[in-house]
Amino acid sequence: EINAMMFYKNDSILLCISNPETSTLYFWDLQTENLITQFGSQERNIINQFGDLIFSEDSKYIFLIRADEVVDVWDINKNKIVSSKFYGVITDHSSDGRFIYVDLYNAIGILKLPELRIQKYFSYSFSDWIKNINTSSGYKYSYFSAGDTLKVFQYPSWNDAYHFEFQTEISKIISCKNQNLIIISLKQPDNSQFSEVHIFDLVKQKSILKIRTYASIKNLFLSEDEKLFAIVFDNGNIKLFDFPNVEFRDEIKTGLQMSNIKRTDFLKISKDDKYLVILGDDNYMRIYDTKTGEILSMILINKDVNVFGFLPESEFIFTRGSDGAMIFLWQMSKLIEKAKEHVLRNFSKEEWNDVMLGEPYRKVRKDLPIYDLNLY
Repeated sequence: EINAMMFYKNDSILLCISNPETSTLYFWDLQTENLITQFGSQERNIINQFGDLIFSEDSKYIFLIRADEVVDVWDINKNKIVSSKFYGVITDHSSDGRFIYVDLYNAIGILKLPELRIQKYFSYSFSDWIKNINTSSGYKYSYFSAGDTLKVFQYPSWNDAYHFEFQTEISKIISCKNQNLIIISLKQPDNSQFSEVHIFDLVKQKSILKIRTYASIKNLFLSEDEKLFAIVFDNGNIKLFDFPNVEFRDEIKTGLQMSNIKRTDFLKISKDDKYLVILGDDNYMRIYDTKTGEILSMILINKDVNVFGFLPESEFIFTRGSDGAMIFLWQMSKLIEKAKEHVLRNFSKEEWNDVMLGEPYRKVRKDLPIYDLNLY
């Protein structure tokens, strides 16, 4: 069974495989399907309780975050666990492999790696729960939200920098790796018909742009190259913006009831920003063109999927079933071409209006003319 997985160095992947007697980490090249290397432990079956994987900043250690709230430090060169400590509920970790964030039940502890030492902790109350803890802007700042307040710190010292109060509770924050910006969505007040998204400048210490919408926001997504930004609404619509200038690009009307989708990472954007992929609870994977909003392909995944996304350096999409036994690779170009093979003509304008209920006409096959019912 595959208990955990992560990408490492381009398109190689780290898989954690367990059996009743051993725990083994495998590096596979997903392009060639060749095994690069493996190492494991005969001491105990730790992987069955696996929660997450983190590489240290210097790539010398792998930190195994287990579901039983224990952190194991695996020395790659020595091929063994060199430290193991219980801390509490581990909520997240910094993307640079320096810190793990631990819920100490009345405070958030900042756990320094690889020493497994608490560097700092922040108390919280149930009315001002700490969440959205992360780093941003080339790892110069760290932050978290508590109620309607954004608290910003110097990184990696975690010394106080400043705080900023919004009018309503902060719901979601997205970090930018290459810019001094973060994207913040605010919880829609009960007495308001508006939802708000703010572009916040960490250096200028202020919100530099506000987007107001009537629809309730499901989630926010930012592409890997930070050039495309998506707001997903509960009603199934997706608004796309160029980033960081936040110019409106297009709106995709999926027809999906997004509020019913349980997974949080149901949307992915390709590395070149050309494609947007949605995996709904109906197990259909839908591929959209980000410039036109057109749906390019739709494929049914036979098994329930609990992990999916783009490989870091290619057009391949990977999916991993909930049974944890197999990983599937899907090539974008072939999925789109295969979808075209099944579309033999475009809609007529009459057919389009009957089906799409007022949506502007779009060709499904751009290489074919608009179908004219009067000619047949």
